[in-house]
Amino acid sequence: MLILSTWRAASGLPKGVAPFGDPLEESLISFPGHFVLSPGSTLKSSVSGTSQTITVDSDEHMVKGPALVVEMKPNGEKRWDKYEYVLISKVEGNKLTVKRQFNGSPVAREFPAGSYLAPMPWDERSKTKYINFFFNLSEDCPLDEE
Repeated sequence: MLILSTWRAASGLPKGVAPFGDPLEESLISFPGHFVLSPGSTLKSSVSGTSQTITVDSDEHMVKGPALVVEMKPNGEKRWDKYEYVLISKVEGNKLTVKRQFNGSPVAREFPAGSYLAPMPWDERSKTKYINFFFNLSEDCPLDEE
């Protein structure tokens, strides 16, 4: 008899990140919109490529853990090719302390005011905190260009 487990089928690492001892962490997802995002906030001011502090308009949904920063188009759509994964290590009101270029992220870059930052739910069943992101399996999932 063959028994398959699906308990981890809904989460994984971004494509290219080496698993941390568990082959179930591996995924082929490279498009950031294919991971679940919590409600977020816009950046109150621009952020340099080296800044470890990000100020958002609202701290309502800000929590310690992984987050996605994505640039916005003038029409309010996300620029999915201009993003970065960060790790929020401290929330003090609307000021966030972050680790840049987190978990397979592209190189740390500048983000203009008005860019969007959204915390990312992560799979707490993983042996390593904050690394396994949940896949967005909803019908409202953003589409990549392919």
